[in-house]
Amino acid sequence: PSCRFSKLESLTCQSSKLESLTCQSSKLESLTCQSSKLESITCQSSKQESLTCQSSKQESLTCQSSKQESLTCQSSKLESITCQSSKLRSLTCQSSKLKSITCQSSKLESNTCQSSKQESLTCQSSKLRSLTCQSSKLKSITC
Repeated sequence: PSCRFSKLESLTCQSSKLESLTCQSSKLESLTCQSSKLESITCQSSKQESLTCQSSKQESLTCQSSKQESLTCQSSKLESITCQSSKLRSLTCQSSKLKSITCQSSKLESNTCQSSKQESLTCQSSKLRSLTCQSSKLKSITC
């Protein structure tokens, strides 16, 4: 689905056939999705604080939120994650195909990744305290 609600605060999805999710809301605070076919998630919200995804086919995740504090993903096919948040504190990912992570946050304190194919990790944070990566193909880390 595609959502455009100026007052939408919470979105929860459970679907075996959901392939794409796009949201634009100035008040969205929480988004939770469970779908075996979800391939793409794109969110734009100035108040989003939490994003949790579980999908065996998700390939791309893009978030823009000034208040997002937590991002958690589990996907066997997730290849790319891009985040822009001034308050993101925690990023946790599990994907066997994750190749690229790009984060911009002044408050990122923890970053944990597990991927056998991750090649690149780029972080910009003045408060990064912990960075943990497990990847047999990791070629570049920039912090």
